[in-house]
Amino acid sequence: MHCGEVYGYITITKCTVILLMLCIIHKRQKSQQNLWGGLMKPVIIVPGLYASIPNPLAKNGYSLGFSERFYGPLIDGLTSMGYVMDKDLFVACYPWWENIRFISSKFLVPMIDTAKNACKCDDVILICHSMGGLVARDYIQDNGYRNDVDKLIMLGTPNAGSANAYYAWEGGDLAPTPDFDPLNIFYKAFVWMISRQHLLPHPKDVIRNHIKSIKELMPVREYGNYIFTYKNGEIDFIPIREMKEKNDYLAELNKRFDILEERCRLYLFGGTGHYTNEYIQVSSKKDKCWEDGKPEGVVRNLEGDGTVLLKSLRVKSNAIEVKSLHTDLMGKALEQISKILNINYKGHFETEKIDNYLSIIVPKGVDLYEDVEDLKFSKVTIYDRFDWYLMFNVKKRDYRFRIRENLPVSDIFIDTMKNGVNVYKEYRRTTSEFVIKGEDIN
Repeated sequence: MHCGEVYGYITITKCTVILLMLCIIHKRQKSQQNLWGGLMKPVIIVPGLYASIPNPLAKNGYSLGFSERFYGPLIDGLTSMGYVMDKDLFVACYPWWENIRFISSKFLVPMIDTAKNACKCDDVILICHSMGGLVARDYIQDNGYRNDVDKLIMLGTPNAGSANAYYAWEGGDLAPTPDFDPLNIFYKAFVWMISRQHLLPHPKDVIRNHIKSIKELMPVREYGNYIFTYKNGEIDFIPIREMKEKNDYLAELNKRFDILEERCRLYLFGGTGHYTNEYIQVSSKKDKCWEDGKPEGVVRNLEGDGTVLLKSLRVKSNAIEVKSLHTDLMGKALEQISKILNINYKGHFETEKIDNYLSIIVPKGVDLYEDVEDLKFSKVTIYDRFDWYLMFNVKKRDYRFRIRENLPVSDIFIDTMKNGVNVYKEYRRTTSEFVIKGEDIN
């Protein structure tokens, strides 16, 4: 009888454990199901231009760095829907300065394999921002496509190009914009670091030699002719086919645009309500720096996100319009994305508005101190050579920085919102401290 009681007790315990395990498994499976009871497919976020930084500790050698501020709302939103980072949610960071075809084959395809292996599934969902959409298109439209992308969601992708790329590729400048564009922070910082690393004094040389992907963002035929001269009261558009600098890559890619919807389910999200550069007035005089004409003026359109026009995103497809700036699309489109994923989601994630910023770059190994403790910088190391400090929404006051290093002289990069799109300060440091005035911050 005693043995029977013990046996009965043990049997009940085993059954209880099994039932508990089944409940846990059921709950886990339920959390990984969408509204229709199907298992959630893995999602890969493909970021855009300037979004990734070299990171030797990351699995593929790159991570988001400071741009996590802009992609964080999308990542946090997907996490709140039940996705788990590195299990069924991945970020395909990459060297954005390389050609798109190289990026697609060497970074996107391996990440798709990683996601499929992690989830033991046949296909994935790609959520791509800006240039990331072109990276995805390069793979899906290629002859080597393996039919493993179920849905392609593009946020502000310049499928027909962006007029802003003209300024950078043709002359090494940033495009003038009425709204503050956070991409300017990254452009100025990366161009400065690359120029120091390769001893190239002019930004155009940096772009032409080391950021070749920018040419692949210039407008093509589907965009329409976009540069013009204005002389004697007459507007004369210069045909894209007659320009010296042409985007042959995107022109070729767009010849097979229709194949996208045959190979995956396509969803386009475009920002609206922000003046976006559409046409560029150029000088009729020849300029050594500007092969196709130096910009003298710009015509803007409200049907865009400040960087990419709706007409460039659409090409031949329909787009869901979102009132948003280019870098805010990740948070603003979350609810619509959840519907595409068949997940019930009512959350709201948005990027904090940027009123100002302070960006400082010093040689790696240089210790940077600020006299007041309330200034909380984030820091990343780039190319194992530079330490980049960045802070958003700082108080408007004077900041005195102290430096400790062995070298008597060094170059220091300082950039604030007041410096404008093409201006930053560079100190040839010979003292142990420098001051940033409050009037230069806002």
